[in-house]
Amino acid sequence: MPSSDLRQYDFSNYKVLVIDDNDDSLVLLVEIFKHCGADVIAAHDTFEARGVLERVWPDIIVTDINLPRETGLEFAEWVHAHHPDRARSTPIIAITATSPIVRITRPPVIDALIHKPIVLEEVCQLVETLLRERRSGDR
Repeated sequence: MPSSDLRQYDFSNYKVLVIDDNDDSLVLLVEIFKHCGADVIAAHDTFEARGVLERVWPDIIVTDINLPRETGLEFAEWVHAHHPDRARSTPIIAITATSPIVRITRPPVIDALIHKPIVLEEVCQLVETLLRERRSGDR
């Protein structure tokens, strides 16, 4: 269960899409964002996530990099290619257990990278920063 140190974060007006094929990581991330008041949508892979995007558009996307069939980076590229207007205003955070060399694309499709093990406060601080930038139009 997330710690009470997360009380300072309020994501109650935001939708967060979390994509991770590892059930433990997915549950942890979902609980972090729910604890902060977010409306959270969980997906086990990018194909499930695409179905979510047909129904609702999130304010932020958090995806594991190493997913089966299609990586989180490939998914981010797909989002930018198929929904360019929405992608510009939707931060994408990639999470990885390793230190992969993330291919730089022009324009970049990943806004931030977090390494596992996940530090709750680090994730929330990063999300808060990216959402603040989005609200102010700094992206």
